[in-house]
Amino acid sequence: MLPFYIFRFKVGPVRTNLFEISIFATFVIFAIEQLFTGKFKKMQFGGFVPLIFVLVALLSIIQSDSLITGLGIFKGWFLTPFLLYLMIINLFDKESLPKLSIPLFCSLILVSFWAYLQKGGIIAELFYQSGDASFSQYLAQNRFFGPFESPNFLAMFVAPVFFLAIPLLPKIRNIIVRILVGASLLLPIYALILAGSRGGLIAFGASVLVFVILMFLPAIKKYASALSLVKIIGLVATNIAYFYYFIQVKFPEAAASDKIRQEIYEYATKMLKTDWLFGIGLGNFQAKVETLSIANSSFINFGLPYALHPHNLLLAIWLNLGLAGIVAFLIIIGNFLKQVITSAPSIARASATAAMTAILIHGLFDTTYFKNDLSAICWIILAISLVQEEKKTRNA
Repeated sequence: MLPFYIFRFKVGPVRTNLFEISIFATFVIFAIEQLFTGKFKKMQFGGFVPLIFVLVALLSIIQSDSLITGLGIFKGWFLTPFLLYLMIINLFDKESLPKLSIPLFCSLILVSFWAYLQKGGIIAELFYQSGDASFSQYLAQNRFFGPFESPNFLAMFVAPVFFLAIPLLPKIRNIIVRILVGASLLLPIYALILAGSRGGLIAFGASVLVFVILMFLPAIKKYASALSLVKIIGLVATNIAYFYYFIQVKFPEAAASDKIRQEIYEYATKMLKTDWLFGIGLGNFQAKVETLSIANSSFINFGLPYALHPHNLLLAIWLNLGLAGIVAFLIIIGNFLKQVITSAPSIARASATAAMTAILIHGLFDTTYFKNDLSAICWIILAISLVQEEKKTRNA
């Protein structure tokens, strides 16, 4: 249901969407089961820091110019994915975890096929996209966005979910079905290319490298004894440089986009200098940018519509949640990396780490959390990593 937050409606005065409703309905059933079977006393909450992160987001509503907007953002991008996180760490174990890849794989193929239909001219803009000139502009540039609001959002979905779908493969017993499913994973790679997102392609390339390293870590350690660490780092850096050069050559028309992004970074940095402690609150970024850029008519006309977020993950979290939010987030990522380093290699661990790599690397150029599906993907990755740990350590 991840991509289906696009189907929005109201339940009474509350705005919601199909994805949120599916999570809330499932959580109600989960909570009833926990209460009436006596499992609540043994329920895992996934540690104090994730709880603090969500609590800080709740408190950030105070800073919001609009209480309704702030509550909506908290509900969609913090509360809903956190409930999903709680259900995963309580309902799954190491053996059942690959089952989680099945629906993720299905949504990945659906979204990729959607992009192909756009490429083939079979579908273009849907009902919620009509009337927005940017969608027609993307199609004119041969950049495709699937069900999302931009090609970059397509890339931000495809790259991490691609890796989260991989643990499904070893569990398929029929070799023919396994080959077909494995071959079908080429489809989202092509969808990523169709998106034309430079950040997405760079992030995906880095994630592939991380996945390969983690899967073949014993062999790499043996190989590393024959080559100096400096040579290995140099080899990796050279390949990244070649890949970056390829991206720049393939997308020479992106100079205007880069200029707008650079201006957004400058305005975000100005905000951070004055609001570094408490942030600016949820949902205020575009309005704050408009105030700062009032004398820049060119940016107001062409850049402001794209200034919904700072186009950088760390800047976005710091500005929205303040210092406490960014510290909590960095601790969460630090704990995640600690689990990777101290745990035995596995395909689930390698996949989750590669998916998180995609979020963090693409997060250098875009805001890879502040959207319904992206925030859920982030919490799914954290949950998968935690399920790999012993249960007694999950509330640490």
